Amino acid sequence: MYATPEDIRARYKEVYPLLAGKDAEGRPDTAAVEQALAEAASEIDAILGTRFAVPVSPVPPVLRRIAVDLAVGALPRTGATEASMYERRAREARDLLDKLAAGEASLGPGYDPAPAGSGGTGRIGYAVRPSGFRRRLEDY
Repeated sequence: MYATPEDIRARYKEVYPLLAGKDAEGRPDTAAVEQALAEAASEIDAILGTRFAVPVSPVPPVLRRIAVDLAVGALPRTGATEASMYERRAREARDLLDKLAAGEASLGPGYDPAPAGSGGTGRIGYAVRPSGFRRRLEDY
């Protein structure tokens, strides 16, 4: 994984218990947080695997932040205002991942793309065809 529940706690501080939700004993639901972080890591690997050997190790700070924002964006919550902020951060994280995969952004010094012929094209492939609505939005 690229981030831990502690990384989420460090970035979102006092809001963390609200983001995590509660387990049966009323404590922050770390299982839900860990599941969201695992899903974020999988998404990162799927996108960056087109250009880099994954999992990327050691984890650069930019990937840790992306993983945190993707995971927090995936956690269920109530309140439209809060949800829109976390969803915006997740969108921005995905945009940055796309730029990293396309070679338009860097992971930082020491993180070179995978050698030619290792499977990366630098382009994002989607497992599900984008909806008509999404295509119209992207063409807008």
